[in-house]
Amino acid sequence: MKRVAFFFAGFSAILLGIVSQLFSTYFFVFMREIFYFLRYNRRSVQYDAGYIMIIYSIILIFFIGYLYNHFLGGSLKVTDFTKGHTWGIIGCCVMLIPATQFLAGMIQVFYNMLAPEVVRNYEHLINDSGLNDNSILPMQLYAIIFAPLAEEFLFRGFALRMFKKSVPFWIANLFQALAFGIYHMNLVQGTYAFALGIILGYICEGCGSIYFSMIYHILFNIWGTLISTTLIKSSINKGVIGFFYFIALLISPLFIWLLNKCISSRRLSLSLQQELEYHNMK
Repeated sequence: MKRVAFFFAGFSAILLGIVSQLFSTYFFVFMREIFYFLRYNRRSVQYDAGYIMIIYSIILIFFIGYLYNHFLGGSLKVTDFTKGHTWGIIGCCVMLIPATQFLAGMIQVFYNMLAPEVVRNYEHLINDSGLNDNSILPMQLYAIIFAPLAEEFLFRGFALRMFKKSVPFWIANLFQALAFGIYHMNLVQGTYAFALGIILGYICEGCGSIYFSMIYHILFNIWGTLISTTLIKSSINKGVIGFFYFIALLISPLFIWLLNKCISSRRLSLSLQQELEYHNMK
């Protein structure tokens, strides 16, 4: 019975995210009216949405982060993050970001071929939210910093650990990735969020620290929000950009191998260190 409860608790991460968004919306509107925000400074809908999403993210970061650190067996100690092959893992993550972004773009191309209306709806959503406009600072801060932190706590910190209490890790990882995809509430973004969620879950579990999946998520969003937009708007030949992505995809197996090697070495060094600490306590 407990296994079933933990299983459904994993999917409750979606509900937690939605409820916190609704609370943030009403809280922001309430505070804006109190201080006559609309009378003195009329902002765009996107500008307001950025503040709402930041408030929602902060709520999740503190609430789920507290649960993760005190009740779910997670650790937010920086020392646990810096032990064992930290920079090797981060370096591999950096090198894999262009390839994962390229695959995300291929998912969009795939949907554009099969269901163009789905892609148009997705593009309208991105345009309306202001994620493709570098001038809307609050939404950019949300997309690059606050969203990755909140979503990592929600899905890799909470959902993954709930699922792991009822099923083996590899199944739990698929379910938390599925919940992560559903949470985005559109087919295009949900599909590549599912694929990204599997990678983030593996990194978080393998490295034994949620900080690593946070870093990967932040890097992924920086590339998708700022770098790819800058490349598209730049005067660089599209063939050069395409060749760059092709090379990134070509060498990605090497960095996947190196990442696995670093993660295995990290797990071994952490295990040996725990054994040493245990013997020193005796």
